Amino acid sequence: MMVWGDTASVGRADAAAAERHFARRPRGGSPLGDALNRYLWAAGRSLHEWPTNHDDDAYTRVRTSGVETLLVSGTLDGSTPLSDATRDLLRHLPNGHQVVLEGFGHTMDFWNNQTAANSRMINAFFDRGRVDTSLYKPQRVDMEPGTTQTALAKMIAGALLALALITVLSLAWLPRRRFGVKASAYLRSIHAALVGLGGWTLAALVTMVAFPDTPIDAELLAVLSIGLAAGLAVHWASNGALVAIPGAVLGAWLGFAAAGSPLGLITAVLGAVAAANLAVIVREVVPRRGRVRAVAPAAAPSSSPLPSER
Repeated sequence: MMVWGDTASVGRADAAAAERHFARRPRGGSPLGDALNRYLWAAGRSLHEWPTNHDDDAYTRVRTSGVETLLVSGTLDGSTPLSDATRDLLRHLPNGHQVVLEGFGHTMDFWNNQTAANSRMINAFFDRGRVDTSLYKPQRVDMEPGTTQTALAKMIAGALLALALITVLSLAWLPRRRFGVKASAYLRSIHAALVGLGGWTLAALVTMVAFPDTPIDAELLAVLSIGLAAGLAVHWASNGALVAIPGAVLGAWLGFAAAGSPLGLITAVLGAVAAANLAVIVREVVPRRGRVRAVAPAAAPSSSPLPSER
């Protein structure tokens, strides 16, 4: 919509109003400002950079229409208030009808709530041109959330803390054991990925407390925490292949750079595990040079005669 110009093209119908909006200096108004308007119109620049249409002028004002039209408005619709529909549209529709639904918001409220009443009203209007709101009941608005923000924050923090604790305990347990082929394969793949993610959660918790101004998805933080944790897991699971650690850090950096934040956190984990295992495989395959020890030649057979020959 934004890159290919759909928003800018359709928005030409409001070009005159947008021109007036961005021409005047803001005076007071909402403390939220007009961030969405500035985003959609590129702070007014798209008004002059997108080509005009030949019928722009014809549609800068609402045109009167005799078509039978049904306007449905919710009393709690802050996006398209019912007063706007009454003031700006209904007076231009001599055969128009406006229905005001008590306790309804924007379109999602209409389509998801009291669907039987919606169907009756729409079908009756299309079939017979009659407005039938007999099934509607005033909708009660419950301001009590099903889950509070505090409870949600506690659940997220608890999950992060649990994963971080498991990671610490796992990295403390791994060097105490020796693993067979099957166990090592699991620990170097799935387990290493979980440990890498746990390393990031641990770093994120520490960062939020000690360095609150640092984003928890910062590249350096993600690469080092994921790379070191996953590298240590592969290192101990492969019975001491130290090359897994720098390999994991390099893989985490490549993975994060490939996708960027926030998806880069996942690709960094995958990259760290893959690169760490690749480093271990290369270490095992490539022959290592060592010192060549001289082997003493076998003793030459003695030329002295045997006792029986004497």
